[in-house]
Amino acid sequence: MIWRRRFLKSSLQRVFCSLPLLGCSVAVESVPQMEMLIRGNCGELGCEELWRSLSNRWSETFSQLESECPEVASYGFNSWENDGKTYAGLWCWQAKESGDRETYGNLFRVFPYPGEEDSFLAPTECGANPDCGSTWQTLMAAHPEVIREMQQTCALRQGFLLYSQLEKQEYQINCGFFAPSIQIDSDGDGIADGEGKPTGVDIALGILSLSSKP
Repeated sequence: MIWRRRFLKSSLQRVFCSLPLLGCSVAVESVPQMEMLIRGNCGELGCEELWRSLSNRWSETFSQLESECPEVASYGFNSWENDGKTYAGLWCWQAKESGDRETYGNLFRVFPYPGEEDSFLAPTECGANPDCGSTWQTLMAAHPEVIREMQQTCALRQGFLLYSQLEKQEYQINCGFFAPSIQIDSDGDGIADGEGKPTGVDIALGILSLSSKP
């Protein structure tokens, strides 16, 4: 399915002054809208409704599209099921260079399909630490809403939560995930057909204490 969406990139301001009256007025002139192609496997909602639903629910994440996909020429969705849950990945595709057979891009985020947000949570990672499970239980009991928000933020990157102890009662919470590698679309349908080797990284999400006090 293919859908074209118009994006208003910016506005220009022009100041007009009347010299005899020394009065000025400001006129806002919008630049022409840019038409963006959105295609792929969008599931039962279709690409237009899927984009609208996800961008409304995850507006803060979508606000990072322009900075993380500066050379985007089109977007591609792919929806799939795994263990009874449905997901929708959003890819950013660059313009195809002259002579290239493939289109190159990167995976922006993976979202829960609309209606399945409640179960969209990143798992916690313990490794070989025997005290990890009880520590996570204490942190979740003390900060349930904060931990849940961290789990959803990390799940968008298909990651997992892990912690490192700073002080006796304080823990740094991180999201570990594999950074998106270069993706390849070989047939122009907006869905990735191959990728390079991803890199494992982690990002800091916040510091929490074992007590419920800030």
